Order: sequence, then C-alpha cells, then structure tokens
Amino acid sequence: MISSKRLLKEQDAIADFCEAKGIEAGTLARPDRANQSLNRKAQAFLMQFNPAINKAGQEGEPLRPTVNRVLDKEF
Repeated sequence: MISSKRLLKEQDAIADFCEAKGIEAGTLARPDRANQSLNRKAQAFLMQFNPAINKAGQEGEPLRPTVNRVLDKEF
C-alpha cells in the first residue's frame, strides 16, 4: 500500500486506483475523506503522549478522546 499521498494521482487513492484499472473516476460516487493523516507535529506529540498515558493506566484514559478531537481539528 502506498502511504504517501504525494505518490498518488491527485493525492487520492480512488483516483489512483481508477487510473490503474482504466475506470472513469468522475462517474463514481465519492465518500467524504474519512482517514486523514496527521502532520509531523501531531505525530511527534502522540509519540510522547501515548507512552505517558499508557504509563498512567486507567487514570489517563479519559484524556484520549479529548486529545483525539483536538488533533483532528487542529492538525
């Protein structure tokens, strides 16, 4: 699987697949983008945050949904 959007046609896996298979992509219903990548700054944060939360155990778990919402919104 290609993990870098830079390598995909129009930075889109569906357009890339359609081109490879000779399908006209414009005729397809397109879902909303649901799996956006986090930028490096957010990834670096999670690399430090996740081990700290894991170490905190159950006490840290309530923070995860809030952190995820902030990262999704800001990054």
